[in-house]
Amino acid sequence: MIELLFNKKYSRSDVDFDAIIDEDVNVIVPENIRDFSINLRNIFGKKNLSFTIGENSFGTFNVFFKSEDCELKISLQSYKNSNVIFNVVDFIDANRKIIAQLDLLEENAKCAWNTSSLASKNTTKSYTISFLNYGEKTVSLMNNYGVCKDNSTLIFDGVSHIDRHGKKSEAKQNAKIIIFDKNCKAVANPSLLIDYNDIVANHSAAVGTLNQDHIYYLLSRGLELKEARKLITLGYLKPILRNIDEEDAKNNEELLGDLM
Repeated sequence: MIELLFNKKYSRSDVDFDAIIDEDVNVIVPENIRDFSINLRNIFGKKNLSFTIGENSFGTFNVFFKSEDCELKISLQSYKNSNVIFNVVDFIDANRKIIAQLDLLEENAKCAWNTSSLASKNTTKSYTISFLNYGEKTVSLMNNYGVCKDNSTLIFDGVSHIDRHGKKSEAKQNAKIIIFDKNCKAVANPSLLIDYNDIVANHSAAVGTLNQDHIYYLLSRGLELKEARKLITLGYLKPILRNIDEEDAKNNEELLGDLM
């Protein structure tokens, strides 16, 4: 196992998985580490990533994949007053299987998981994201946005579990997928498991085709169909791109445009 320790406030770091052969990587952020931002790049193959976030620490992990198939397991243990955001950007034309277990163990721990994904050609992309709100006043947020085209399959499974210890906790899920072609398959399965009454929890899910009125409007303004689809897709997936570095956002916008 490789252990990565991030113990500087306001740090900006890049971790390139091209140089990491080990399947198991443990990421540790100790107590009182403020406003960190860590880019995890070129993730491929089979990997197990575990994250430990100490008390009063907060920051962001941005996850990017290599142009290869990937089976990734993520586990998170987050402690008192911590606040962590995962931004997962996945426009690569490759198969993907992501399983994440995110545990908010102590009071006021917060975590947001944001996915922006494009499934194309014959690829299958599956994301199973599970939150456990164990501590009191914990907050879990899940936003999964995807576009599915050609003969691909895109699956979002979300589970938010508020334990009986999770008094006054919040759990929210949002999953949306746009289907471009009749031969692709898209599934959004949100679920809530609630063991305590004094909480706030909700979820929403939508799977549907492109709005033909929007397509017609853009075509009537002189755009080709490919450009119209690209513009709509960018508008749909771009909100999560705003959370990452400007250069990464630009590169992923260009990649998304090429794949459309």
